[in-house]
Amino acid sequence: MRLARTYSAVLGCVVELNRIRTQNESLWADVTRLRDQREVDPLPQGAAQVSARERPAPRSPKRSNLKGDYSLIIGSSHKMLEIFQVLDRISNSNAPVLINGESGTGKELVANAVHHNSPRRGKVFVSENCGALTETLLESELFGYVKGAFTGANKDHKGLFELAIGGTLFLDEVGDMSPNMQKKLLRVLQEGVIRRVGGKDYIPVDVRIISATNKELLEEVKAGSFREDLYYRLNVINLRMPPLRDRRDDIPALVEYFLAQLEQETGTKKSIDPPALERLARYSWPGNIRELR
Repeated sequence: MRLARTYSAVLGCVVELNRIRTQNESLWADVTRLRDQREVDPLPQGAAQVSARERPAPRSPKRSNLKGDYSLIIGSSHKMLEIFQVLDRISNSNAPVLINGESGTGKELVANAVHHNSPRRGKVFVSENCGALTETLLESELFGYVKGAFTGANKDHKGLFELAIGGTLFLDEVGDMSPNMQKKLLRVLQEGVIRRVGGKDYIPVDVRIISATNKELLEEVKAGSFREDLYYRLNVINLRMPPLRDRRDDIPALVEYFLAQLEQETGTKKSIDPPALERLARYSWPGNIRELR
């Protein structure tokens, strides 16, 4: 009898994973169909990103056919316009999004763009860097805690999942989560409820999850350091942010924008000579936009 129950449980997990894989493949096939349009309707060139707290860049005519508002993302490069077209298709969805890319490529800014062009735009966008906190702190931040749960817990505290109800929760560096936290996050995604640290009550949470990583999570899955079932839950829609070295034509627009910001901050006119700009365009920028800025 025990063997039969175990077999039934394993079979149920396999069926669930196959369902998620099928859903992922269907959604991503629709998204990536945009790339096949290049031969018929080639995309123009030039783009990049800046902090969401800064003023919008002027809208490029090359982006006139886009539905969404991506004014906080500079330029109109071929690769970034491809990203924008994908964003146009996925923003109205509630499906989880996984953003891959090197550090400094603007993953959080793109996550913001997904949220602010979605039906959840009127609700809160909350973010957390999963690699910056210990497991215990991350659990408390995400799920909250009740009074008396630990020393210093003097009152009930809502976690980010509760704060983001109706909106979007952005989990940066999700690949750095511990195995235990991966398990707890998976349970939330499966059941749609959370339980505060030290609490007994389950709280329903309607939250869209956008996650990001600079790791290749599929390789982490193969290495046994990231859960396969969680990977397929997060990677329903995948976006891959290109590094700046693959978008060198974006650099002049970025430099112009950052110089304008510097001028605004200092009150002093800033400019760059063409030879210097050419040298910047030839550099490989391992730190991407963050290094250029």
